Amino acid sequence: NVLEEKTKKEITEKLIKVVPKEAGDFNEGLMELGETICLPNQEPLCKKCPLKQYCYAYQNNATLEIPVREKKVSRTMEEKTVLVLVSDQGKIALNKRNNKGLLAGLYEFPNLDKTLTQTKVKDYLTTSGYSIDKIKEIGKYTHVFSHKTWNMIGYQVKVKKITTNDKYIWVSRKVLKNEYAIPTAFQYFLKNME
Repeated sequence: NVLEEKTKKEITEKLIKVVPKEAGDFNEGLMELGETICLPNQEPLCKKCPLKQYCYAYQNNATLEIPVREKKVSRTMEEKTVLVLVSDQGKIALNKRNNKGLLAGLYEFPNLDKTLTQTKVKDYLTTSGYSIDKIKEIGKYTHVFSHKTWNMIGYQVKVKKITTNDKYIWVSRKVLKNEYAIPTAFQYFLKNME
């Protein structure tokens, strides 16, 4: 199995002996063969291949079994509402994710595990103790991870920051830009902020 570490190591050791120091053209040639001759998910065109005499799969009549392909992982779909909360002092709310799981320990914009309308966002924030000055949709974005997809809608909300029971970290735009790495999944909303 090509995906096993032992097999990868063995193939790497063999390739090091034949790959030239300037490997760009060599790699490009291999990729070209993969696209035009080996044809993933189809019957390969082995009779046209200039390397068929060196091909283990061809020589052993195993071109439909080799290479072993990873089974595609089915992705779960999740709906999210991203809240870019901006205080009346111009500070932006960040939430620190749990130390386990997806994007563990990273900072993100506050978000909810469902798609909400502006009215529902306003209701949620008001119930949470915020006074809303202005709310605006700043776009929809889909981010694909290896095993899940997030369909997101984002709102920029100007709020009067509450001091009691506030679970967020509030930072200036400059501090946000220079000191916090926002995960790629949330970069779209960072770029669309006013």
